[in-house]
Amino acid sequence: MARGSTGAAAAAVSVIPASGEVPAAGGGNGSALPLPPIFQTPFRPDLIHKAFVHLSSHSFQPQGRHPTAGMDVVADTNDPPTGRGIARIARARGGGGRRRGEGAEVASTRGGRQAHPPAAEKTIFKKLNKKEGRLAFCSAVAATASRRIVESRGHKVAGYADDMSGSFPIVIEDDIERHATTREVLALVEKLGLGDDVERLRGRKARSGRPSLRGRSKKRGKSVLFVVAGDGNVPLKNAAGALPGVEARGVSELSVLDLAPGSDPIRLTVFTRSAIEQLGRVRSAHLDVMGMITTAPGGSGAEGAKPAGNDGKPAEAEQK
Repeated sequence: MARGSTGAAAAAVSVIPASGEVPAAGGGNGSALPLPPIFQTPFRPDLIHKAFVHLSSHSFQPQGRHPTAGMDVVADTNDPPTGRGIARIARARGGGGRRRGEGAEVASTRGGRQAHPPAAEKTIFKKLNKKEGRLAFCSAVAATASRRIVESRGHKVAGYADDMSGSFPIVIEDDIERHATTREVLALVEKLGLGDDVERLRGRKARSGRPSLRGRSKKRGKSVLFVVAGDGNVPLKNAAGALPGVEARGVSELSVLDLAPGSDPIRLTVFTRSAIEQLGRVRSAHLDVMGMITTAPGGSGAEGAKPAGNDGKPAEAEQK
């Protein structure tokens, strides 16, 4: 993807040094924004995988079979079943129709019932322990600060590392939330040096055979994920949808499903300044044990935070 192909203005990039502080955009003229304790969570790919599997089951649709499927035919076994020189299988009755004498109704015959059909009453909703869900989410967020883990998933970040300082996680100013056109989002991605990661999805070829017949001729894949503050109801969310694999999510709706698609950690993620501050209010038991929750940005702002739910999503502060 040719950089600079669009004329829209893009937001400045805030580079995070090794000390864990985010200097203000535009040369560090503003105040520094320290990283919240959630980014010090240990990397747990096993819990991320478990959380993805369990959360994915919440969108499954139950399926079953009609109780009399394959059995709506008059067919009985021979009585007596022996002595006729034919198999003992149940055969269709009738007075000369096409199916007269054909095996029917039982599982081993053409058009018969299934031997062990799926039941609609089967439990397919997998529950996830609350503490495991919180730890998996925090671990997925912390993994976005590792270039090695991001590249291991196949993302191309060489352009970002060459043009910028190469620090992770990538944090930019909040004005990107007002980008309402695809051209502006594309200019932002190219200025960040992440255009190659979007371009790699354009070259995917369509698949032939059964996947094509069943509407799965092309897998789109995942690229840059923009994380904004709040519920993500900003113009950027619709504008980013036109680019292949580019999405925008709010912190309150962020999940392991977004950060680790296919349970493969971890997705290339770009945070806004406000999103980083809101992540500092996420509370988890492991953060209490590590004694870091009191050092979150905002001082006592984390005291009124609700714990994340069992869906692996962060919680917002209580309304007092």
